[in-house]
This record gives sequence, C-alpha cells and structure tokens, in this order.
Amino acid sequence: MTAPATPPAGGTPPAPSPGGSFDINAFAASILAQVGGDKDAAIRKLGRELKKARDRRRDAEVRVQELESKLPAKDAVIIVGDDAKLYNSIKPLNLKAEDIVAGLKERDTLRTENTGIKRKQAATEAGAVHKFKPGILLDQLNSRSMDLATQKAKVKDAKGVEQEQEVWHVRKQGDDKATWTPLKDWAESELKDYLPALKDDGSSPTPGEPRFVPVPGSLPAAPGSKAQGSATELVQGHISRRYALPGEETKPFGGQAQNAGTQK
Repeated sequence: MTAPATPPAGGTPPAPSPGGSFDINAFAASILAQVGGDKDAAIRKLGRELKKARDRRRDAEVRVQELESKLPAKDAVIIVGDDAKLYNSIKPLNLKAEDIVAGLKERDTLRTENTGIKRKQAATEAGAVHKFKPGILLDQLNSRSMDLATQKAKVKDAKGVEQEQEVWHVRKQGDDKATWTPLKDWAESELKDYLPALKDDGSSPTPGEPRFVPVPGSLPAAPGSKAQGSATELVQGHISRRYALPGEETKPFGGQAQNAGTQK
C-alpha cells in the first residue's frame, strides 16, 4: 500500500478526497510530518487548526445572520427601477388605494364629459362655417363614429389665390391612420339624403338655446276644430326634440322647459 503524500513542515493538511470522505489516518500522518513526528507538537498544532476552523465557522454564522436580517419579509413585494421611482413619488401623498381608484374613475368621467362638450362646440363652429344645423350635424357624426377637427388645407380666396387655412375635416374615430376628409365633401358624399335637413336656413336655434316645442293642448284650437294643436306643430315638436343635443332645453309653447336628454 502506498503511503499518503506528506506535506512539508508548516503545510496545509490534505483536503478530503473528491468523494467527500475524510481519511483520518492520512490527516494524522500529515500533522506528524509537519512537526517532525513530535506527538505533543502535533496535538498543539491540531488544537490551533481546530480553533481556526471554529473561528471560520463563527464568522460564517455571523455573516449569514447579517444577510438574513437584510432579506425582505416573506410577504414583501420587491419593486425596482421605474416602479420604485413611481412608488417613491406617490408615497409622500399618503393616498390610499381606494382613493387612487376613485380618482382615476372621476378622471375618466370628466374626460368623457369634456370630450362631449368639445364635440358639441366643434359641431357648432363647423355648422356656422358651412351653414349646417349643429344638432343634426353632431347626430350624424356620432351615429357614424366620425371625428371632427380643423386641418390645414390650401383654399383659394375670391381672387383665386391659394392660401393655407384651417378647414373643418372628418375621419373615422379611433383610427389615427385614417385620412382626413373635408367636412363639406364628406357631407355631400355621405349625407346626401340629409342635406335638406342639415342645411341651416337661419331658423334653427344654436345648441344650448331653449327650443320651443308645440305639444297637444299648448296652442289654441283651430277655428271649427276640437283638436288641440295642429299636425304641423306636432311634427315640428318631434323634429326639435329628435335633434336637440344632450343637456339642451326644449320648451313647449305654454309649458315648462324640459331637458332634451329626458324626452322620448
């Protein structure tokens, strides 16, 4: 049997074999070899090695405790990068989650209402330019899901000179790639059947003004007739209610003002 390799005096004892087993005989022989075979010296050296091992183990345990103290709790959520920046910017506000949710809902509601107001205003301004009744124009834009906005376009003046102006255009809602079409061209192409009703002869009130709607019983009966209110008045009342914008008032002759959004 070949004797184990003996390290030089003061060297390190042999490490365990690759299999993980520890050869106590080889370890004892290496210790004795390092101290020249002096058993007392070997015992003292072994004691020093043991102390070093214990010190290393104690230092390792302290380090483990330090690292464990820095670990987040089991139910903690770790956020980094932009998420951490967002959290740090919101934290000083002392907002509760339910407050944030309620605020976002209110924002969405106001955004929707604001969009409706802007569309109504745009329909009024575009109607004034093209002599369209704004109520009917807005009804057709909404029913066909069309956006309405001004775009720069070349327009010839009275002398035939082209100038760049803001012109009202329409395009399909929700499609940023859709082509803007001049409102006048779109109306003549897509609203042919509505043009007679769409054209404003100056008798139609602007959105927001009370509309006077004749209803049965609100006008004197025609001479020799038992009916209250004529058929023409009833038709006019229906048209006025049909194209009254949401939030506008309609007032029947002799009656109280009503909100257009509540009439059937």
